[in-house]
Amino acid sequence: MKKKIKIANAGGYWGDDLHALKRQLTGGEIDYISADYLAEITMSILRKQQLKNPSLGYVTDFVEQIVEVADLLVEKKVRMISNAGGINPVGCAKAIYERLGKEHPLKIAVVEGDNIMDKIDTLQAEGEKFTNMETGEDFSVISGKLESANAYFGVPPLVKALETGADIVIVGRH
Repeated sequence: MKKKIKIANAGGYWGDDLHALKRQLTGGEIDYISADYLAEITMSILRKQQLKNPSLGYVTDFVEQIVEVADLLVEKKVRMISNAGGINPVGCAKAIYERLGKEHPLKIAVVEGDNIMDKIDTLQAEGEKFTNMETGEDFSVISGKLESANAYFGVPPLVKALETGADIVIVGRH
């Protein structure tokens, strides 16, 4: 095991510098790289896109960035974790594979399950109140206005995904 690892970041929001990923990969030695895209407003935008086209719901710019640097990721053995999957991490992975072709050696793992939008009614029926943690307000105040709902899993699923040998781990809001 290495005594130290080098971690870089290539994005803090959707629309951030689209060339940061390539610069990070060519700018020096790194072991891992991350890119964060998902603010609350972004989740709403992704949901609206997915309602128009069910194959969407992920950060489309990320696909283009990965296509540009896929060879570098594999060649340099840099592992990447990103929440660019939004509400459709599988769709994001499929889009990358479609662009790269079946023969490309890039390995992608997907962590899903954080999107609980379709489980809200079931969870409420099981007793979850979804009380606002800051104000104490009842969930009924916002229940008809939800655009997205996500649960946070922490690090264990990411570690498990990396243990598969994936070059990229794509998650949702995670």
